[in-house]
Amino acid sequence: MKAAAEAPERAAEAAEGADASQAAEAPNRADERVLVLAPRGRNAEMIAGALRSAGFHIDICDGLDQLCTEMLDPSGAVILCEEALTRTGLDCLIGTLARQAPWSDIPLLLLTGGGKTTRGSFHIAKALGPRGNVTLMERPVRIITLISAVRTALRSRRRQYEVRDLLAREQHARTSAEAASHAKDHFLATLSHELRTPLNPVLMTITAMAQDNELPERYREDVDLVKRNIELESKLIDDLLDLTRIARGKLELHSDAIDMHALLDHALKTCCESHIRRKRLRITTELHAESRFVWGDGARLSQVFWNLIKNAVKFTPEGGQITLRSENDDEGSLVLSVKDTGIGIEPAAAGRIFDAFEQESRGITRRYGGLGLGLAICKALVELHGGNISVHSEGKDKGSTFTVRLTTTGEPRPAPQVKPPSGGNGRIDPLSVLLVEDHDTTARVTSRLLGTLGYKVVVAGDIESAKRLTDEQRFDIVVSDLGLPDGTGIDLLQYVRARHNLPAIAVSGYGMEDDQQQTKAAGFIEHLIKPIDLPKLQAAISRALGATAVADKDR
Repeated sequence: MKAAAEAPERAAEAAEGADASQAAEAPNRADERVLVLAPRGRNAEMIAGALRSAGFHIDICDGLDQLCTEMLDPSGAVILCEEALTRTGLDCLIGTLARQAPWSDIPLLLLTGGGKTTRGSFHIAKALGPRGNVTLMERPVRIITLISAVRTALRSRRRQYEVRDLLAREQHARTSAEAASHAKDHFLATLSHELRTPLNPVLMTITAMAQDNELPERYREDVDLVKRNIELESKLIDDLLDLTRIARGKLELHSDAIDMHALLDHALKTCCESHIRRKRLRITTELHAESRFVWGDGARLSQVFWNLIKNAVKFTPEGGQITLRSENDDEGSLVLSVKDTGIGIEPAAAGRIFDAFEQESRGITRRYGGLGLGLAICKALVELHGGNISVHSEGKDKGSTFTVRLTTTGEPRPAPQVKPPSGGNGRIDPLSVLLVEDHDTTARVTSRLLGTLGYKVVVAGDIESAKRLTDEQRFDIVVSDLGLPDGTGIDLLQYVRARHNLPAIAVSGYGMEDDQQQTKAAGFIEHLIKPIDLPKLQAAISRALGATAVADKDR
C-alpha cells in the first residue's frame, strides 16, 4: 500500500476508520473472517489493524500457500496485494478458486500497483476474471474506502451463505422425503404381504366351495358374500400398491390391440353381478362405435372400467339404471361412457374427484366405504394410454357420467390357430407338483384343492426340504412362495433349474413392480400375487407347462 500512503494520511484515515467502526455491520464470525496477504513491509499489519478497529475478524497469511490453504476453510473475503501473485502463485490461487463449492464465490479485493495499473494487473485480472469474484483497487487506498469495500464483500458473502443454507435445507428435505418415500414403500409392501398371506387360503377355499355342485343352495349367497369381500380386500391392497407404482413411474404397460367392446362386456360380467341382481339395477349397453380397437394394456384398461362400473353400481340406489355407451367422435377417437342414476356429484367436488384419497364428503366415506383411490388410479391409467377421463353431473341425486376418450387403432388380423402342447407323450399319470410354502394353512388348503383337480402334490416347508425332494423324486413343476424360513424362492429356483431344469411359479404377498421383475429375471415363468384363487393357480400351471413344452420342442 506504499506503507498505506504517508504517515499523516495514515493518521487521518485511522480517525476515519474509527468513525467507520461505529457503522461496521460484520459480526465477528469465523466464516466471515477476512484473509490478508500483503508481503511487503508492514502493509499487512496496517491493513489488519485498521479493519480490526472497524470490527472485522482478520487473519494475516504469511504467504500464498497459506492463503490458498486458509481459503478452503470458512472465510468471508480476501485482501491480496498484487505483488504476492507470481505466475506459480496465480496458478495456485486459480486452482483454489476452482475447488470452491458450487454456491461459493468468495470476494477477492486485489490491491494493484501504487498509482498506476500495470501490465501485470491486466494479466491477473484477465486470469482471475472468469474464475473469481475480483475487485481491483488501485493504491493508495483510503481506509474508509477499504472498509466500505470489505463491508460490501461480506454482505455479498452472506447472501452466498444464505444460498448455501437454503441448498442444505433443500437437500435435507429431499433426503428426508426420499427416506420417507422408501419407508412408505417398504411399509406398504410389507403390509401387503402380511394382509395377503392369511387371505390366500380363505379365498382358495371359498372359491372351491362356490364351484362345488353339492353346496346347498341356502349357503351359496353367503359363500358369494365372503368371496366378494375377500376380493374387495385384495382390491384395496392393489389400489394402494398401484398408486405407489404410478407415483414412482414404475407402472409398466404391456400393450396390444384391445377390443374395447369385448373389454366392457367382460368388465360388466365380472365386476358386480351379485350386487346388480340384489339392487335390481337395469343395465343398458349402447355400443355404437365402429372403430372400437385401441392400443393398450388390456388388464389395466379392464381395471379402469371395472372401477367405473363398480362405482356406478355402488352409488346407484335400488331400481336405478346404468348405461354403458360407446361412439366415435369427429376426430375418430373412441368415446366410452358409464352413466348412472345415482347420488350424483356436487359441482364443488367435481374438480377434485380424481385426486387420491378424495371422496365427495366424509358422509359418503362413512356410508359407502373405500379409500378414494379408484378414480385417481383410473385417471393415471387413462393418461398413461394417451387418453383423458372426465366426469359430468347435474348435482346431488342427479346421477353421474364418466367419459373416457382413447385413440383408436386398426383391427388386428386374426392370430393363427396353434395346437396346445400335449400332456407329455400320451402319459396318463397325474402331473406332479412340488408346493413350497411355509404358511401351514395355505400349504394344507392349496395341496388339498390341487389334489381335487387331479394333481399329485408334495409339500415342502423350506428350501432344504424342497432341494432334498427334487433330488429324490420327479416333479413336473415347482410352485414356491418367495419368503421362506431359510432363504428365498429365488435361491431354490437356482438349485432346481441347475440340477433338474424344472419350470417354476412364484407365489408371493409382495407385488411391487420390482418384485415381479426380480422373479421373472431369476427364471420364474409366472409371478402370482396373493391372494389367488384355484382357477388362477390352475391356469398359471397350465401356461407354465405349455411354455416349457414349446421351449423344449424348439430346442
